[in-house]
Amino acid sequence: IDTWLLESYAIKGFCEAEPGDTILDCGTFTGNTSLYFSQKVGPEGHVYGFEASPSTFARYAENMRELANVTPVHAAVHDGCGTLFLYRDGEAGAYVRKASGVEVPATSLDAFFRANGLKRVDFIKMDVEGAEVKALEGAKEIIGTWLPKMALSAYHREDDLIRIPECIESIAPGRYAFRLRHFS
Repeated sequence: IDTWLLESYAIKGFCEAEPGDTILDCGTFTGNTSLYFSQKVGPEGHVYGFEASPSTFARYAENMRELANVTPVHAAVHDGCGTLFLYRDGEAGAYVRKASGVEVPATSLDAFFRANGLKRVDFIKMDVEGAEVKALEGAKEIIGTWLPKMALSAYHREDDLIRIPECIESIAPGRYAFRLRHFS
């Protein structure tokens, strides 16, 4: 309901997916947002969907298999490439630092951009279970160069409402306006 009817990742006229956009959908779960974005960007656009949880990624990839403009990526988005660990596999599997839990591949968005020869990024949606600041730090080149529209979850950590805007402002000073709303 929040994705389709309330368009939780869009603010009309300010921040929304448009036909032809290249979108990085970070934290896809089983694909409701990627499907939504796929329809918004149409055949000229493309959605790259990142999901870290192995079991959730399997369902996501299956759900997206017939969509030509969606590329599922089994990776956590973070500030670098390598390996991270999830607290648990499945829904809300927040990242943990120590080598315990479920091991998953990790990438920075900047490294993914370069490795896959993307031409631009128009929109970033991010709901990565409290790793939003780290993921933004791994997208400095994209943000600084392309100034993509961004719809970011800011409820996982008690200081997200401060740290996320500060992080973006440090990457692209004075280039972003911020809006806040909730779906609870």
